Amino acid sequence: MDISIADQIALDDALVDDHTGVTYGFYKGPYDLSYVVLILKSAGETKVPARGKALVLTDLSISVPKRAYARIALRSGLAWKHSIDIRACVIDADYMGPVRVILFNHYDADFEVKDGDRIAQLIIEKIITF
Repeated sequence: MDISIADQIALDDALVDDHTGVTYGFYKGPYDLSYVVLILKSAGETKVPARGKALVLTDLSISVPKRAYARIALRSGLAWKHSIDIRACVIDADYMGPVRVILFNHYDADFEVKDGDRIAQLIIEKIITF
């Protein structure tokens, strides 16, 4: 699935794309600090081994707009309930392509990722220079 974030700038509330199931929303904060949030879902099953890591695929491909960057953020439920963490979280504006998430398992048992599991949040923010 390809999403042009620039096309979503007019959003005011969280929405769900009926075709892809991607949940996203546009938020406007103080000082014109606007950002877009997308919930990333796994595109297939993956096992994250105990005390190991795995690369989890999503069905999302992005192109980050100029003067913005994207970051992948952890879902707090995965951290609290399953000791899952994320690394390599920044996506620069010059990147175009599929989004993949690196999950780290800090627990003593394997963690199973099922197809369609919500694994992370993709946050796209403006870069403001002073």
